[in-house]
Amino acid sequence: MLLHSPTGLVLSRDGGGTWQLDAPRSAEALVGHSVRVTGQRIGFDRLSVITITRC
Repeated sequence: MLLHSPTGLVLSRDGGGTWQLDAPRSAEALVGHSVRVTGQRIGFDRLSVITITRC
């Protein structure tokens, strides 16, 4: 599930845990929806998004 947080966009995983996302502005349209993200890990809990699509 893609959510807003005080620091930006967050991917909340079904199995628990969250990832902070460095995503394009267009990803805002997907907030509140289940999404599939591909990206590159750039920190402990941060992903640089390559693609993000609604499931």
